[in-house]
Amino acid sequence: MFGLDLFFARNLQKAGHVLWASPSSRPDLGGKELDDLRLTSDWKPLTQDETVLLNNPSFCGSVCVEFELEAVAVTALVQRGRLLEAEGADDAVAFDSTAALPLDAYSGLRNTISAFDEGAAVDAALKILKQMLTDCVRDIAQGANKRADEVVMSLSRWLHSPNSLLFDPAITRSVSILERKLVLLLAAECERLGAKIIHATPTKLVLDTGKRDQEQGSAFTELLLQSLRQNPLFAALHMTPLHTWTTLLWYDGYNNTGVCEKTVECSTVDSETSAGSQTKAETRDFNAEAAVTFRHDLVKQHIGHRLFRVVSKLACQRLTYYAAASLVKVICTALSCDSAVEDSVDGLRENLHRILDSKEAPATRDTVYLSNVFCSNCSIATNIDVGDELSWTCKECAQPLVKSVIDETIAERLNTLMTAYLLQDHVCSKCKSIRRDNISKYCDCSGNFVNTIDATDLVRDAKAVGEIGEKFGLPLSAEMSRWICAGAEL
Repeated sequence: MFGLDLFFARNLQKAGHVLWASPSSRPDLGGKELDDLRLTSDWKPLTQDETVLLNNPSFCGSVCVEFELEAVAVTALVQRGRLLEAEGADDAVAFDSTAALPLDAYSGLRNTISAFDEGAAVDAALKILKQMLTDCVRDIAQGANKRADEVVMSLSRWLHSPNSLLFDPAITRSVSILERKLVLLLAAECERLGAKIIHATPTKLVLDTGKRDQEQGSAFTELLLQSLRQNPLFAALHMTPLHTWTTLLWYDGYNNTGVCEKTVECSTVDSETSAGSQTKAETRDFNAEAAVTFRHDLVKQHIGHRLFRVVSKLACQRLTYYAAASLVKVICTALSCDSAVEDSVDGLRENLHRILDSKEAPATRDTVYLSNVFCSNCSIATNIDVGDELSWTCKECAQPLVKSVIDETIAERLNTLMTAYLLQDHVCSKCKSIRRDNISKYCDCSGNFVNTIDATDLVRDAKAVGEIGEKFGLPLSAEMSRWICAGAEL
């Protein structure tokens, strides 16, 4: 990371910039960072996975492919101009941060975007970073420069690591926005080429090819990758197929299952196997309407009858009553991913609730999601569900993540939520206008002012962190959670 700090600092000095290098997590902006807390006041709930851009719970009977996305941050920065053009903007006039501020802006008489919007204030630095990365990509393509390759590979960690000397939350936020725009444009392009997007994050893309046969699905995948490589916007993006399913049941990134057929290559084919291959061909050509009818019967007869027996036995025992309700909730939620059998699932759920006296299962406990947790062994970023200890491992080298790093990250995120809650705006309950001062008790329309962020949302996240901190032994997170919950009760 120090190499990236060094290269970026040289390019900034060549352009006449004053460096904001700081050993702390806040950039040295000459004292402005002490007064402007907007850099650390983003409201991003811990109980929601902020990395998910698109998620469509569904059941797919065709070939589905999961892609790993790499070099997203580099591609988003290098193709920044094309991303802005796709939105109807222009890289040259997107912000006016490079222009000199007028005298009345320094005196406070004029509030310009460049002076008070952190996204516009770092626009010039983003252009310098873009040019530096463009040079690195050119050196990699022409001369296979290893140093340039290391700079490109460590960009994501450098952007999200507070230990970087030139770490700036505004730059990190701007690059994250560009990444999201790039992935959304990638999803739109894949759908234009005939695929259906199931799940999309800045690091992963799951799509339905719509092909029943695995060979046709593989051919469609290769054609899709070739078409994307010819597009200048996605040419530098690395898309690696990780998994291929012939049948997929998808709820979210942490709850899914699928069936994959293994391809068997044979050098000779006997006449005895012709009947079997013909049967498989007829199975692949199975009518879609007949498949839906089959799934309806499967839910009503086979799954329904088994559930009735199991739930009836569990409901008779007091100790396992809530276990029966939870079982009904989980199975019906999974089956409802198939929109074609939604009516059958609703009827099954209603009948099962009658057995349980119409009492539903208790609400599931909230979990905590963390993004960009870097492995100390290979420096690869991992998104984890903290409530599931099995996900506390690196996806690349399978080494366990450092427990103290997870604890510190949760505590820092919770502190950010607390800051955002304290600095929130007040809005009118009638006209929804922002409160302009701290003296007015009522709005001009005689409406009351209310918070934009509800206190219950903060307490819910704090309680979720407290439960996980006590369960897995995270002292910093547990202590901060107790402090927030105690203050909310006063």
